[in-house]
This record gives sequence, C-alpha cells and structure tokens, in this order.
Amino acid sequence: MPQPDPTLNEATRLHEQGALAEAAAIYRALLARDPTDAHVHNLLGAAELAMGRPQTALGLLDRAVALAPNDARYHLNRANARRVLGRIDDALADLARAAELKPDYLPAWMARGQLLAGVGRAAEAAACFTQAVTLRPDLAAAWHFRGLMNAQAGDAAGAVADFDRALQLSPQAAEIRRARGVALAGLGRLDDALVDFDALLVLNPDDAPSHTERGGVLGKMNRAGDALSAFDRALALNPADAAAHNGRGLALASLHRPQEAVAAFDHALAITPALAEARANRAQVLCSLKRFTEAASEFSRLMAEAARVPFLPGHRLAARLQACDWTDFEAERGRIAARVEAGEAVDTPHNFLIHSDSPALQLKAARVFTALACPPQAASFVHAPPREGKIRVAYLSADFNNHATALLAGRLFAVHDRSRFEIIGLSFSADDASNVYRELPAAFDRYIDVRDMSDRAVAAWMAEHAVDIAVDLKGHTAHSRPGIFAYHAAPLQVQFLGFPGTMGADYIDYLIADRATVPPEHRAHYSERIITLPGSYQVNDALRPRPDGTATRADHGLPATGFVFCAFNAAAKITPAMFDIWMRLLRGVEGSTLWLLDGGPEATANLRREATTRGVNVDRLVFAPRAPFDRHMARTALADLFLDTLPCNAHTTASDALWAGVPVLTCVGTTFTGRVAASLLHAHGVPELVTASLADYEALALRIARSPHLLADLKAKTAQHRDRSGLFDIRAFCAKLEAAFTLIHLRRRDGLAPDHIDVAAN
Repeated sequence: MPQPDPTLNEATRLHEQGALAEAAAIYRALLARDPTDAHVHNLLGAAELAMGRPQTALGLLDRAVALAPNDARYHLNRANARRVLGRIDDALADLARAAELKPDYLPAWMARGQLLAGVGRAAEAAACFTQAVTLRPDLAAAWHFRGLMNAQAGDAAGAVADFDRALQLSPQAAEIRRARGVALAGLGRLDDALVDFDALLVLNPDDAPSHTERGGVLGKMNRAGDALSAFDRALALNPADAAAHNGRGLALASLHRPQEAVAAFDHALAITPALAEARANRAQVLCSLKRFTEAASEFSRLMAEAARVPFLPGHRLAARLQACDWTDFEAERGRIAARVEAGEAVDTPHNFLIHSDSPALQLKAARVFTALACPPQAASFVHAPPREGKIRVAYLSADFNNHATALLAGRLFAVHDRSRFEIIGLSFSADDASNVYRELPAAFDRYIDVRDMSDRAVAAWMAEHAVDIAVDLKGHTAHSRPGIFAYHAAPLQVQFLGFPGTMGADYIDYLIADRATVPPEHRAHYSERIITLPGSYQVNDALRPRPDGTATRADHGLPATGFVFCAFNAAAKITPAMFDIWMRLLRGVEGSTLWLLDGGPEATANLRREATTRGVNVDRLVFAPRAPFDRHMARTALADLFLDTLPCNAHTTASDALWAGVPVLTCVGTTFTGRVAASLLHAHGVPELVTASLADYEALALRIARSPHLLADLKAKTAQHRDRSGLFDIRAFCAKLEAAFTLIHLRRRDGLAPDHIDVAAN
C-alpha cells in the first residue's frame, strides 16, 4: 500500500476533514525528519487530543511550547490538554500566557472565560468575555457567555442586555433565547420571559426544557393551572426531569392539592435526591398537611447538608412549634435571633413573629426577607396628582373567603361612605365554596379576581385605574403577594390587619396600628410610617353570631363542673413557659380544665406528654376540633377565662372570646404581636385584665379562678361592653379608618411625604 505524501499541507487537509489517524501518521513522519519543528508538535498534539489521548497530546504540546515559548497558539492547545486532564490551574496559566503574548487572540479569551465559568469564577470569566466582545462585537457567543456570567453574579439586568445583543446577532439561537427567558423571569419581567419560551416552543414544540421553564414562569405569574399543564407536557416528553416534577408540585400546592404535590416532590427527589429546592418545598406542603414532625426532619436534613436554601432554621422551628415539639426551644430561638441580628436569611418574618420578642430584630428579619423574596421592582407607572372627587381605595387579599380576615372586616367594605370613597376589591382568594366567598364581592364597588394575573399585571391595573390608596390585607402571611406592591403601582400603599408587624419594605408607606400595639417609642422599629387609630386597630363587627346559651359542656367534652380555662390560640403560639404557667394553674385550681384548640394529632400527643411530665393528668386537657364560626362562638361562651399567650398574643381569637362574653387575660409584650390583646382589652373597657409580667398574669389567673364573685363581675362586664365599648361598632371603626385615608390623601395632595399620623390628634 503506497504511503501518503509526507507533506504538511496534506496532513492539515486530512486533519480538517476529520481523518485524524492519517493526519497523525504524516505529522509523525514529518517529526522524524525534523524533531525540532514546534508547529508539527503542536498539530500532532491537537490531533492526539482530538482522538482522546490527552496524556500523549500533553507531551507533544509541552515540546511545542518548549521549542517556541512565545507562540500563543501552542499555549492555547496545551491548555486544552491540561483541562481534559483536570489540571485546571495549569490550563488557566497557559491561557493567561496566550492572551499576554497576543492580546487580540480571541480564542484564548473565550477559552479562558469558559474555563473560569466552569469553576465558578464568574467575575473573572465575565472580564474575559468583555475582552472578547471588545475584540469581536459581532460574536454572538461572546455576548451569550458574558450574559450567563452576569446572571450567575446576580446581575440579571446586565445579563438581559447581553442576551439582547446576542439575539440581534443570532436570532435563531435557542440556547440564547432560553437564557434570556430565565434572566427575564429573575427580573420579574414574567410577561417578557413567557414570550421567549413561547417562541422557543414555536420553533420546537417538543423541547422539554422550554416547557419546564415556561411552567416556572407561569407559576410565578400565579397561573397555577397553566403551569401544571406546562409541567405535564414537559414530563410527557422527559419523565426524568426532576425540575419539572418539582415545578409540578408547586403548581399542585397552589391549586390546594397537597397530597398530589407531595407525590410530585417525591418523584423529583427519586430522580435527584440532592435537589434541595424540592425537599424544602415538600417540607412546606407537609406542614399544610399537619405532618409537622416529618417536615422538621426534612428541614433538619437540608441544614445538615448545608443546602443553599434560605430560612431553613426558621422553617424547622415553625414546624416544631406547630407540633408543640419544644426540643431545644430556647436555645434554638436564641440562635435564630443572633443570626437575624447578623443579617442572615435565617427566618421568615411571619415565622419570626411567633417566637420573637424584639421589634428591632423583627424589622431586620423583614428587611432581609423583602430584599430576597419581594424586592422593589422598576416600573413605568407615573402617578397623576390627586384628582377631585372620591378617594379610590383598593383592598387586596387572599382571604376574601371563609377566613378570619373576612369575618372581621367583611362588612367594613360595605359600610364605607360612598359619597367620599370608591371601594375596590382585588382578590387572589381561593374559591372555598363558602357563603363568604360567594357574597363578599357585593360589598365592593368593583371586585376583580386577580388570581391568574401576574404581580406586574395587577400593579398595572391599579395604575391604569388611578387607585389612590392600595391596602395590603396580607403582609408576609401565607398566600400573600407583596410583589404587587413592589411595583409601587398606587401612590399610597398601606398595610392593615393581616400581618401584625413591619413589612421591612420601603414601598409600603403606612402601617395601621393603635397606641397600644405601636406606641410612639416603638416607631423606629417599623419601615412604615404609623397611622395610629383611636381605640383598637382591629376591625370587628357586631353582626356576628352571638352565643344563644344553648351549648352545653357535655356537647363539647367538658366536665359538668369545675373551672374552665380556655386557650384557643394556634398551637404554634404555645411556648414551654406559657404551658408551665397553665399546668401550675391546673394544679392550683382543683377540678379545673384547660380547653385547647385541636392543632392536629402531633400537637395533641405532645401537649399530653408535656402535661404528664408536669404532673397533670391528661384528662384535664380537652381539645376542641375545628368548627363553623357560629358553633365555635357558641362553645366559647362555655369557658370561664381565656388565657392568652406570649410573645405572640391572641388576635382574632381574643376578640371572639370577648364577643362571647369570656374575659381574656393577657400579659403585654414588647412587639405588635405581643400587644394585640392589650389593645383589644383597653378598647373594650376591661384594662384590669392586662398584666405587666408573667408572674402577675399567673397570680391574677389564679385569683380569678378562686374568686367566683370576681369571675362573675368580669364576665358581666365583658358581656355588657359588647354593646357599649365601641370595639364591635364597625361603622365607628370605618369612620376612623376613613379619617386616616383622608389625612394621608391630603398630605399627598399637599406634596408632603408620608409621616406618622395620630388620627385622634387630627
């Protein structure tokens, strides 16, 4: 067989055609003639590397560099061999030398940038790609890679700008369009992101990753049904897509299908056990199913794995508290507080309110959460000066259904003075088939279901319809949407009723409180300006079921005789210190009973165990199951004394007890959440039930339980004040609220910035 002509031109032609073995044979022949030819060593090294023999290639390339140390091409090829062999630092040194020798050598800048990106050195990689786009502004790949680095560094806006340039140069590049869609979603530009993913699916309807990304965007737009369909399509194309299973779980959870959501997260974790996001999501849904112990274990596992999921310690403590599992409670509470003080993303504002007694730390926790979860958004909304005529107020909530918020405030929306106010309801409430959900829309002048609208779309609606005052009834509670307010679509944005604390968000102008919940000396601990209402900030309505006296102790599992302490707060609010006091009361009052809300089987079992360890027979604890509101009110009247909790008080449950004629005993705390019951009791005209310390609280509870005459007087006074105190006069409350709205509206009209307002003083 004739040998190929041993010429360099023939070898390079074969090399370029992919005939690597034939090219290599010629290179070897050439090297046999001249072992000092650096160029041929370089070419043979490149061929050996392409044939999967990196060690052999490296020897040849070492020789090429030794023979011609100032040739940038040889350093580039040796870097490729070193990279394949895992010698990353050596490869980076070669690429740096190549760029030094030939500063306009584009391949060296691109290769170094890609290698730095692969080892997580995003800022250095971005600098390389910046040099690349300077050398070749028409190179789409360089703009694409720089965009990826900007996105990795958290500069989503810079990433989008780079992807825009890359797409101008290469409009059909699917990978660039997908990257831009992800970056747009990170910026909250969900409508634009959806356009990108829809465009990708026009080009390739069977592109499973695009269906997955599209589902994620739809989920963020609160279009859970559409998101579920997108994830289902992605999984039909690729059943092993863990991200799609995780997204599907989130969509199912949003659609109130928790059992199916857990199954979806299980699928995701079966495929990718290290998918921390899916495990965290699974734990959250387990909490909604009252599987708190299992949820806490999941959070513990993530913490042990050092998963990069924010707020894990707070989530775990919240799960344990809901189960009344007080393992290491005080120490864990202290550790979380210390980390909040240090500015860490360790607890969510809502969870932190339950166990924190520091308003300063609550502000810090809220600011950290807001910066991560719902930061201010850039928007083009321009607010016109206040117009003449009615003040347009929009209330926003997920609780326009059978929820405590609607039970407290449902008639407030209807009794507003329509000659001065236009009242709008923007609802992202689930249809729970309740009468409240069906009937509440009639209380508003306009009622819009915005469940399937993105945050920006809702904000745009408010701006378009010139809403003067937007009222957030959710704050940082479950199913809230602070992202709507992040666009500052209304010129005045107010937080009210749903979240008893600060939002830590500069885009919320005012918080409605009262002198008891936020005294003047506490204002520094709130990001909002405080509107101080006369009486209590909590709206209540006299048109609610009044106990008719037909309920009996036997109906509700209570003993026929003996004193009944009730504590109808959520189980998570019960702390070991409070339970210690309650058990001492039971031991000190013969024949007494503690009546608690049933927080689920885990909470019940743990409370019974804790009672036993404190020397109290578990039969003296009675657990009340969830019940319709009228039945709950009827049974509440059977109690003798309502025992409040600290650091987080009773809120709606306290006003319910007062309406039922049951005295509420509280200890005033240091935070909004710990001062609500005091606010209600002062407004109701029974301030003698507000104590200044837990020792006083315990002593007064014991005295009331042992003094039938004192108890009778307190019960009579509590019942009589239902119609006298004004706490349940919703029209009077509405007048105070309208005065507040008018004052802040006039301040804006006069060009004044938001400031603290005491309605009584004005």
